[in-house]
Amino acid sequence: MQILLINRNCVVAFALSLAALVSGAAGAFGHPVPKRAHDRTIELRLLPGAGSDQGLLQVRYRLEVDEFTVVFDDLPALGDKLDLKKFREPREFYDAYVANYAPILADNLRAKLDGQPVSFAVRSATHTLRDERDMPLGHLRCDFVFEGPCHFTPESREHRLTFREGNFEFEEGRILLSLTRTPEVVYEAVVEPDQALKEKARVDLKPGDEARLRIVEASFRLERLPRRLLLA
Repeated sequence: MQILLINRNCVVAFALSLAALVSGAAGAFGHPVPKRAHDRTIELRLLPGAGSDQGLLQVRYRLEVDEFTVVFDDLPALGDKLDLKKFREPREFYDAYVANYAPILADNLRAKLDGQPVSFAVRSATHTLRDERDMPLGHLRCDFVFEGPCHFTPESREHRLTFREGNFEFEEGRILLSLTRTPEVVYEAVVEPDQALKEKARVDLKPGDEARLRIVEASFRLERLPRRLLLA
């Protein structure tokens, strides 16, 4: 394990910040995230474009992680990419975290449309310690949007999508993956993790369950809607 070396003032400031956060977390609405766990909520969307053979595959990716894990495990794992000794404020650590891990997370998403790979780029990356009601979460929440251009096979009426989330293999953390339906896309068949599987505790997962939590497969066709319906 790599040891993180940062100056004493930085450690004290960070510890005080966490103490203040924990003291106000009793009324938090966020779920607790254990140390060294990476909880992910992932929404997959297929967005057809203006052209008949063009589209966009969008992934809304929420990562929730304990702050000590961020500072003392995940950031040091980046090695020489960062000089952590120069950071003084907790926000500097979090900014570095989302900036450096966003492309890594995107690169570990595996998708194919009609057999052709889809490569994801980072559209946005933000972080917060507070929920939608401005209450402390008790952990760091990172929200990413990844997007990849895709091309539909012109001669095919039915299309095929496969997707696999490949981050934090063999590590703790829940995975809530789902396919969000969008206009113009009529799904003929969808394989995705069901709610009962997603609600299972990790210790209760059976062989193969971990793989199922990471995968979405779907066959679909495109149905062009009038513009007035799309804007409604």
